Amino acid sequence: MTQSAPPVVQIEISRPTNGEREAAEYYRLARQVGYTGLQLKSMQYSDWVEEPERLCRAVSDGPAVTGVVLQCGLDDAGQERVRAVTRFCRAVGARRIVFCHDFPRAQTSDDDRRRFARILSHLGEEAAEFGIRISLHHHVGQPVMRRRDFDGFFEAVTEGCVGLTLDTAHLALAGIDDFGEIALTFAQLIDNVHLKDVAGDRFRLLGEGTLKFEPLVEALQDWSPVWCVDEESGAPLTSGATQSFAAVSRLLHL
Repeated sequence: MTQSAPPVVQIEISRPTNGEREAAEYYRLARQVGYTGLQLKSMQYSDWVEEPERLCRAVSDGPAVTGVVLQCGLDDAGQERVRAVTRFCRAVGARRIVFCHDFPRAQTSDDDRRRFARILSHLGEEAAEFGIRISLHHHVGQPVMRRRDFDGFFEAVTEGCVGLTLDTAHLALAGIDDFGEIALTFAQLIDNVHLKDVAGDRFRLLGEGTLKFEPLVEALQDWSPVWCVDEESGAPLTSGATQSFAAVSRLLHL
């Protein structure tokens, strides 16, 4: 019997930049280091949502744009923003919207959380028609933050319409320390992992914080999520990109 080839490991990067010059340097460096894709932060694309050709020119020296991070609400204006960004992703070839729900958890009831899940499911169905996946990024201070929030939200999601971006630092800051349990429970939904280290309440370079990533990697060994360095430590551009790539390569035994 012929054995199937192991899945291709995708290591992407998402990092804020200051201005177009630094962004251009970042894109070139990401390609040189070996990242397979870019998950753009808001400042790297939001001004060009209606002018996708400008973004294509700006990232021409970097890896492919595979996704964008979008933070907005799910009111009428927010839903239209999701649709506009979906069209933008289609134009630039990105296949994922990493959605951060800009709404305070303190004002969110369980009924609200289920309602948000239904709205995002509908938007996910629309995006899927263009080959784009909406992936919820749980976030400290937002509706899906605590462990029980995950259950309530994803029980109300329409099957196949919304993925899950698991962020290691935001898990830890929300008091969720069993990475293996949450990864096993939601493995079929996890399409994207944001790897970010933390010490106390500060983001750190991968390997320089206190988080233990091995249980997460072990739990997802039979799945093929995208592994994305979410570099928000404030480290210099070059060291942040190179040291993080080396840390992920060791973690994944590449």
